[in-house]
Amino acid sequence: MERQVTVEDVRSFLSASDRQFVKGGIRVSRVRFKRDEEGNCTDILLDYKQTVSETGENNAQEGSK
Repeated sequence: MERQVTVEDVRSFLSASDRQFVKGGIRVSRVRFKRDEEGNCTDILLDYKQTVSETGENNAQEGSK
């Protein structure tokens, strides 16, 4: 039997994920899922600000991918 997922479950998951992203130096401001005609996810677009580089330097960058 599959568990029913609520909108509150999704919010809680995203909130926990966001806390982890912030700890890693990435502040996500928007997420967009692109879907095909059947509803399958084909891409995930992020608007974000990177506050810590991959080398650990503290240099803010904004991006969209």
